[in-house]
Amino acid sequence: MIDYTDKLKWSETLAERIKKDYNPYAVIVGLTTGFDSNVALKLATMFFNVDAAFTCDTTIAAPETLANCERVAKEVYGLKWICKAPPYNGKRENHNTYFEVVKQHGFPGKTKTAHNWMYRWLKDHTVSRIISDIRKKKRNRPIIIVSGARKYESVRRMGTSQDVTVIGNNIWVNICNEWTNSEVHAFAEDNKLSKYRSPISQILGISGECFCGCFSQKGELSEIKFASPSAYEKLSFISKWLSDNTNYYWGWEEGPSKQWTLEKYGQINMFSESNLIMCSTCMNNTDVLQ
Repeated sequence: MIDYTDKLKWSETLAERIKKDYNPYAVIVGLTTGFDSNVALKLATMFFNVDAAFTCDTTIAAPETLANCERVAKEVYGLKWICKAPPYNGKRENHNTYFEVVKQHGFPGKTKTAHNWMYRWLKDHTVSRIISDIRKKKRNRPIIIVSGARKYESVRRMGTSQDVTVIGNNIWVNICNEWTNSEVHAFAEDNKLSKYRSPISQILGISGECFCGCFSQKGELSEIKFASPSAYEKLSFISKWLSDNTNYYWGWEEGPSKQWTLEKYGQINMFSESNLIMCSTCMNNTDVLQ
């Protein structure tokens, strides 16, 4: 039997400190209905007066996950549910953003840089728009954004996940940041949260809210085909389009090869007009030679 009493108190203390320090205008919770997300939503409703739950329509999500987020927010917790697609190419909400991005760059691959860019395109701008709409253009209104990110979730999270991150009047709170995997599972079991997980999460162990392909593993596409045929069909269509219309020949699970990346970004014509062999850094500073 896992005792999470201390961590529950930790989350309550964190919430009380946040309310006292920032006097929030609104509290919203990011919802994907993955395992941690459901725990974070439950904790948030225990310790905050939550105004809404929100989900980013990354335009490459499993429809089953988006439908489940709406169900959990509205039917289980009685919350307003906000779901928006990213702004892109002049559209306030562009429901083809992922496709438009990979048309220009190919499938992203497994690097941190690729993941950062995908996060910005598919989520960051969307969250900013959601917060702005809630704030109603009043910049002095503090908004609390509750997340289920945890430092013990993964090695990558351990180095990046903070209890609180303040960006202007946006206060990001990882309400279960200090919770271990076993403590989160015990809390979820005691509160019967498993039944609120997205069907994709129950099958694959991931929420299914973003199938951008960053850090995807070999064989994952076959699992998606089983868990969400419609998401698989969309990825297959995009893959074929790239193959037929571009030189981005790699698959969703692969990403560009190191050689391809070097050829695109790291190599230049060997001989300049002055017949010097130079690296790209030097070429960017050729004015010093003139």
